[in-house]
Amino acid sequence: MKLGFNLSIFNKNVDEVKQEIAEYFSVSDSAIELSLTKASGINDFPFRDIYQELAKFKYISIHLPVISGKDQTKKEFLQYPNNDLEPILNTIKEITNNIPVNTLVVHPDQVTDFNWAKNKFGGLLGFENMDNNKSFGKSIKDMEYVFEKCPNAKWIFDINHLYTNDNSMHSAEAFFNKFKTRLTHYHISAFGGFHSSFIKNPHELVILKGVMDTKYPLIHEGYDYEEHRVKEEYDLIVSALNEK
Repeated sequence: MKLGFNLSIFNKNVDEVKQEIAEYFSVSDSAIELSLTKASGINDFPFRDIYQELAKFKYISIHLPVISGKDQTKKEFLQYPNNDLEPILNTIKEITNNIPVNTLVVHPDQVTDFNWAKNKFGGLLGFENMDNNKSFGKSIKDMEYVFEKCPNAKWIFDINHLYTNDNSMHSAEAFFNKFKTRLTHYHISAFGGFHSSFIKNPHELVILKGVMDTKYPLIHEGYDYEEHRVKEEYDLIVSALNEK
């Protein structure tokens, strides 16, 4: 099972981040996702100090910024392209030059120029299907449009997002069959109001019905590292997927 976890660097020092990486590595070296979802703070972190730890994982993805992070009282969603993001994208480019990153995760509803995205991120570009709060990117038709614009882009199958649109998960097979040749990894998590752990929400293991093929890496976006129950969470997910 190629199951890994997402890693946030926000409000943490290098030693704290290294400790979190080590805990994830202790259960699996299969995959990890560097979750750079807030633009604010990215250029203040010394990523070079964690290159060695990250490079130990067999599959590495980076989630690009979603919100500006400047105003913590509201979500200011970013758009691509955005000149203000260039220094941050340069930092992310430096990361990809130093460790073997497989995929850059982008929200399709935030892209206003798909040509730009295609040229900017090249073969690392990947789009995930979106949740029910988004106006675009949550249907097969929407994702067909995205991949028409970016024919070489990868697909990240977010099964939590699918669950918010279809809590029966019946549409997961149609999504998978349509885009499986592009699939690079899954995003998994319990819902619990947004993204949460399955330990806290075992009744939502139904979400894992969306995993059609376990040969692809799975990145858990809902685990709370502060709980220090990574092995328990890992074992619960693996057991549920083996029983499918």
